[in-house]
Amino acid sequence: MGTLLHVAEEWGPHALPVLPVVLPLLKDTRYSLDVVDVLLAMGPGAAWTASAVRDAAVLDHPGNHRRTAWAAWRIAGGDDGTALRLLGEAVHDEQVSPYGPVLLLSDFGTAAAAHAGRVPAGQ
Repeated sequence: MGTLLHVAEEWGPHALPVLPVVLPLLKDTRYSLDVVDVLLAMGPGAAWTASAVRDAAVLDHPGNHRRTAWAAWRIAGGDDGTALRLLGEAVHDEQVSPYGPVLLLSDFGTAAAAHAGRVPAGQ
């Protein structure tokens, strides 16, 4: 399955026909984050999968929840503010390394400006 997901990610939008095979894997913690990468690579043709991405089974780690919220926003556009809020909170949380959240937060452009003061030098 890992090989199929890798190939589908590399093929990007051309892999849309495999959506019926890969989409159910969002519920499998072994593959869910890889499937998210595949859906991101597929682009606008996979926009309708955003709600499934938000509900994806991910390993019990807060970083994965932030990443799936960000991915759902990237896949479908429009957001209720969940991804921006989760990433902003992570950047401000002293217990969380801001490096991963900063990278994802940068996609929000000026909407993420409120969190710029916490971004470490050199980012």
